[in-house]
Amino acid sequence: MLMIENKLELFEDVVYKSRLLDFDKRKTRIQEETEKIVKEKEEALREEKETMMERRHKLATVLGNEKISKAKEQRRVLELQKMDQLEEDFVEAIMERAKKFTLEDRYREILLKGIDVTFSHLTPGTYRMGLTQKDMDVFFEEIEEKGKKLGISLIPNVMGEEIIGGHVVSDEANTYNLNNDLRTMVEEKRYEIGKLLYKLFHREDQNGK
Repeated sequence: MLMIENKLELFEDVVYKSRLLDFDKRKTRIQEETEKIVKEKEEALREEKETMMERRHKLATVLGNEKISKAKEQRRVLELQKMDQLEEDFVEAIMERAKKFTLEDRYREILLKGIDVTFSHLTPGTYRMGLTQKDMDVFFEEIEEKGKKLGISLIPNVMGEEIIGGHVVSDEANTYNLNNDLRTMVEEKRYEIGKLLYKLFHREDQNGK
């Protein structure tokens, strides 16, 4: 009977405890491998999350920059439209002022001085003198006398009221024009008017910020 008990103890010590120890080792190893896999998965998820966040940030930055660029472009277009409108309004105001100027007494002096300058660049010959109907009625005879003294013969040429005032001289065959009418003078100043308005507009825009 004792021998059987000893054998059972021996079995327990050699087999059972050995199996138990082996199970614990395997359990520990499995736990370690599981923890390792979990950590690797967590690290992979963390990296994927960071990558996604970085992509979202880059996308948001790109979209943000596009919105900013679009807003700047819209602002620039609106500014140009506003500038164009201001320029047109300014030029029209000058045109209206020029029309009123042709009714003033000093207009005669300015008109005749301008014609004297034009005559000084002409050689004797026949030319067409373009004036508005009003100026033709009032000033042509006096202008014609000036021309005769310089050997310049003039053919009267009534221009439309769109020239406002001033004069347009062309050769007898009407192949070229010397435009010294008020409308042309204003239009030639359009670029300078635009630059002036640009400076004033941006100065006002900066003061308003």
